[in-house]
Amino acid sequence: MKEFCDIQSPIIQLHEALRGSVVDEQIVDDKYLNTKRPRELKLVLQGIQRQKKRNPIFVPVYLNVYDLHPINGSIYWLGLGLYHSGIQVHSVEYEFGGHDSPSAGIFKGKPKECPGLTFRKSILIGRTDLGPHEEHKFLEELSKSYTGTSYNLITKNCNNFCNDVSLRLTGKRIPRWINRLAKIGEQLLL
Repeated sequence: MKEFCDIQSPIIQLHEALRGSVVDEQIVDDKYLNTKRPRELKLVLQGIQRQKKRNPIFVPVYLNVYDLHPINGSIYWLGLGLYHSGIQVHSVEYEFGGHDSPSAGIFKGKPKECPGLTFRKSILIGRTDLGPHEEHKFLEELSKSYTGTSYNLITKNCNNFCNDVSLRLTGKRIPRWINRLAKIGEQLLL
C-alpha cells in the first residue's frame, strides 16, 4: 500500500499541472490494489511525466492593482500613487497584509474584488506551469516568511509580496511605479 501511495501523490500533482484541475484524491482503492501492480502504476506516472515535459501547460499570472487613496487619480500619470496589489493565478487572488498575529499574512480572495478598495487595473505579468496543488504548496512555504507581524508599510508590504511571488512564478518583476512611493519613503528614512 505504501508503494502505491508513494506513486499516487506525484500522479495527482502532475495531473493537476497538466489539466489545471484537482483530481479525485483516492486513486487507489481495495479493488484497484487487487487488480493493478505497483509496476503498472509507475508506468502511468512515467507517461504523465513525459507528457508534462513535452507539453507543459502555462497559466497566466496577473497583478491586480487597487487604489488606496483618491489622490491616485491625479498623480497616477506622474508614475506615483498609493497602491495595494494582489497576484492572481488559477482564478484566485493572493494578497499580503499585516495583523497582530505571527500566523500567515497571506490571504486569498476573488480576483479584482478587494473589500474597501477601488480596483484600478490588471496587468499580465507572465505565465507559470505550476498546477493548483504545486501553487498551494509554494504559497504555504512562502507564508512562513510573510507573517502578519512581519508586514511593514515601507519595506515589506503587499507590493513587495507580489514582486516576490511574481519573480518566483514568472521570473519577472512587477512594474516599479506600483511601489515607488514606498521606495522613496525608504530612501528618506536612511
